[in-house]
Amino acid sequence: MNQTVSKILKTLIPLLIVILISTIGYIWLNGIPIRGIPQIDTITSVEILDQHLSPEERFFNQTQEIEKAHHAAHLLLAMPGKAKLGEPVIDLVFHQQDGSAFTLQANEETVWVKGKAYRLRGDSGPVFIKVIEAMFFYEELAETQS
Repeated sequence: MNQTVSKILKTLIPLLIVILISTIGYIWLNGIPIRGIPQIDTITSVEILDQHLSPEERFFNQTQEIEKAHHAAHLLLAMPGKAKLGEPVIDLVFHQQDGSAFTLQANEETVWVKGKAYRLRGDSGPVFIKVIEAMFFYEELAETQS
């Protein structure tokens, strides 16, 4: 009996170490996807606010626009560690069929999900902001560039 347990432990411990190292390496290289973003088929509309370009919220209920916002939200990748606080640049609010809303806010270094701040990996914050501005605030962006 002890030999069987010993064999299992000799196999299991190195396997767990490899899994742990692989997980840490994956997170270090890729970041952690933002959890809790609703499934696209449950979203009925999206509100988007860009603090830099427009004081007015944009409201979209067309499927194509909802899909764009949903895919853009998946560009954000979090990292372990303390988030730098500041003011959000982009606010996304996904309204769902059940009447609930999922709020996501981000700036260049931090993402807020349901009010909790997370540090962003690399350039995922600036890329997210540029993508949202290019897709939904093109006119205002063009005015600031000229």
